Amino acid sequence: MGQGGHGAAVGGAGGRAPRRAGRVRGLGGDLLAHLYIEPGAQGRGIGEALLDRAKRRRRTLDLRVFAANTGARAFYARHGFSEINADDGSGNEEGLPDLLLRWRR
Repeated sequence: MGQGGHGAAVGGAGGRAPRRAGRVRGLGGDLLAHLYIEPGAQGRGIGEALLDRAKRRRRTLDLRVFAANTGARAFYARHGFSEINADDGSGNEEGLPDLLLRWRR
């Protein structure tokens, strides 16, 4: 993981070593750079657990999401995030429109 990154390994049944199903990266201050859940592990509460971990001990938490990613937008809305700003994508590697979302305790 990158500098300042945090991760969580989830899985491992029957004494097997856990596999990485989700991760939080780039949590510096109040900005969450990445929350990623492997597609086969989505819908199992892993993202919620990682997001709760990121929110812990913070009064606010910001993150960016691609405007076209309706699933992620719905997930964050369910967890109390609101849209703060929209961008044309010139500030990200993919060049895709994105949104700044914020959660407040």
